[in-house]
Amino acid sequence: MAQRHTIVVLHDEGYSTRQIARRVQCTPRTVRTTIERYEQTGTVNEREGRGRPPSLNPSIVQGLRRHINRYPSDTGSDLANWIYDQYRIRVSERTI
Repeated sequence: MAQRHTIVVLHDEGYSTRQIARRVQCTPRTVRTTIERYEQTGTVNEREGRGRPPSLNPSIVQGLRRHINRYPSDTGSDLANWIYDQYRIRVSERTI
């Protein structure tokens, strides 16, 4: 986030895209994207809805926590199987 603010400040001071990229150690494309976002929205904050949506909703996570408290020795594989048995959602051990 600080990098984006620096990009906007340097742009306002008249630095070129290439100069800004060298100075903040990023690509010129990152500089252009940041400046475009700032000019369109007035902010450099992340947009809503970015990234992958969570695999498990909060109620499933709450149920999983209760299960883990009851069965603390369950492995990741055991927990993934439990989620499938309870909610019919396939998740990997790494998701847990």
